[in-house]
Amino acid sequence: NNLTSLPPIILESLQSLKVLTLQNNKLSSLSQDHFESLLDLVSLDLSHNVLQSLGDFVFYNLDSVKVIDLSNNQLTKLPRDIFSDYAMIEHIDLEGNNITCDCAVGPLLLLFSSTFTQVKGRCAAPKELQGREIRTLSAQVCIVTDTTTETTATTTMLTTQTTTPTTLPTTTSATSQTPRWTTTSLK
Repeated sequence: NNLTSLPPIILESLQSLKVLTLQNNKLSSLSQDHFESLLDLVSLDLSHNVLQSLGDFVFYNLDSVKVIDLSNNQLTKLPRDIFSDYAMIEHIDLEGNNITCDCAVGPLLLLFSSTFTQVKGRCAAPKELQGREIRTLSAQVCIVTDTTTETTATTTMLTTQTTTPTTLPTTTSATSQTPRWTTTSLK
């Protein structure tokens, strides 16, 4: 297939559709309008496209969905609340993307650790987390940049349980090409 776009109207009359496979196309972005009418959808395969971005509520109204395959795309970030309202999801495949494990991923990590969702995928950045399986991270991962003083403070928090530290260790470096990372494990 060579679909480069998917007009939402095409799926509008398919409310009873259970499985939608759009793999091996050239889709680069999706918005909320695309799937909101697919009330009975159980499996959505968007693998092997060129997806670079997803709308915040792209999976809105997919209350029955159990499997979402986003593998082998060009995703680097995921919207903060992209899966937050989907307790039915059993499997999410993010393998083969270049996901940055930063603050935006934090809420997803909490969701994944508090549900039975199986998550496949690895962090592409920061360097200290490169190659690490996303499902093994169970806390917030943050990058903080202070543009007013032209310094970069970077904090990476990894925990084995949900905790809130009173202070965050940081590493500050004057405007350098590559920020330095501090990885702290909190108990």
